[in-house]
Amino acid sequence: MKPKKLSLEWRQKLELAGSNSGPGEGALPPSGASAEQLAAINRMPQVLRPLAESDVYVRGVYAINDQQMWNGYRIETPGVLKIAALAVGRPVLANHDTYGGFDSLPAGRVFAGDGLRRADGSTWAVLSAWFPQTEFTTELVQRIDGGAIGEVSVQILVDLLECSICKTDLWECAHVPLQSYDGKQCEAIVRGVTDFLELSMVWAGMAKGTSWFMAAARGREAMAADRFIAERKPRTAALADLFAKAAAPPSTIEALTWKR
Repeated sequence: MKPKKLSLEWRQKLELAGSNSGPGEGALPPSGASAEQLAAINRMPQVLRPLAESDVYVRGVYAINDQQMWNGYRIETPGVLKIAALAVGRPVLANHDTYGGFDSLPAGRVFAGDGLRRADGSTWAVLSAWFPQTEFTTELVQRIDGGAIGEVSVQILVDLLECSICKTDLWECAHVPLQSYDGKQCEAIVRGVTDFLELSMVWAGMAKGTSWFMAAARGREAMAADRFIAERKPRTAALADLFAKAAAPPSTIEALTWKR
């Protein structure tokens, strides 16, 4: 579905339906934008006119962590914290689709990133994104809020994928992630995150436990059991379940997984 302008008639129709029904029965999703978040969004260089609460949807996401992924890859903790900073300003896509023409254009954009250490010991890049209110993004956010779209994936650039067994370039050794050698399981350690390209909504992410949340309603006070460890570092620049080596394609985790 191509993005459509949120016409006055269409908005009034939904609002009228919402006034005569319960939550989720035709009503517009809550904006979820606080005054602080709106100010941060309006400071972004991509925003060409001031946006009000009724112009946007704001949602937060646990995007990536420093734990082992489904394919045996693992990002170092400093890399996760760097992702939280580099992601600010980067686009939100669907399924890492950067070649699908008009339909692959960004639905939203990241405006804030934090490092968060959760009670279970994992460190996360926690990102906040805004979606301009249109008919297209309203449907998208309804699917996020309703739980149909639940996971994400990031696309980043890195210096090295290091084999945990022999401590050399993964592509130059004989070991395979998730396989055991003399009782030790091989991991691909992601070292030297250099850039963040985009954040994608996906059917299943490579990182375990990614999820969306209502950013304004689930602030720092509500995360008392967790601890923020990196302040927001606004920067015009990206994320996904995809990885690219600086000197060697392929560019996605999936492609890297199947190459060996």
